[in-house]
Amino acid sequence: MPLAFIDHEASSLTRRSFPIEVGWVFEDGTGESHLIRPAAGWREWSMASQAVHGITQGKLKREGKPPKAVARRALEALAGCTIVADQPAWDAAWFNMLLETAGLPPASMASLADIELEACRPLLALLAPEGSPKRIETVNLARNMAAGAINGARDAEQRRPRVHHRALPDAESNWRIWVGVRERVAAALLRATPGTAPG
Repeated sequence: MPLAFIDHEASSLTRRSFPIEVGWVFEDGTGESHLIRPAAGWREWSMASQAVHGITQGKLKREGKPPKAVARRALEALAGCTIVADQPAWDAAWFNMLLETAGLPPASMASLADIELEACRPLLALLAPEGSPKRIETVNLARNMAAGAINGARDAEQRRPRVHHRALPDAESNWRIWVGVRERVAAALLRATPGTAPG
């Protein structure tokens, strides 16, 4: 299934918080985001959170779209995708709250960390095949190279100047990390032929 990287901004970081912005990015780098006008009963608001994301209640009233409209658009756009988040528990709670307002079925979230590891599987399979001699040493090498690819992609993204704590830029950041892992794994695969692996 194709991947879609999602992120939310929320009214606070308590259990009573609600989503105020959602953004997603597909594997090809295209994406969109939507401000969400609070539904009736969505009252929890943190000024500390507002200071982080910069979205005011007035802005949501002026520019936000009705939750049902955003929910329907999101479900339409993300149909058939594996939805990936760096904080899947939080993002799933906010996304499902949005879907619930429209009477739509809940969605599940995959972890960005899991997707990073999945991107490393071709490298692990090459360097640490089942039944190979010196299996333990080979597995350790493969794991170290996989960790290097993941850490390198994350470090590169941390050094990149960007907007923080808005839904679309944060979703794009997670997508770039995934792309970075894949590129590093592809480069490692070119270097790591079976003849160079220990054993």
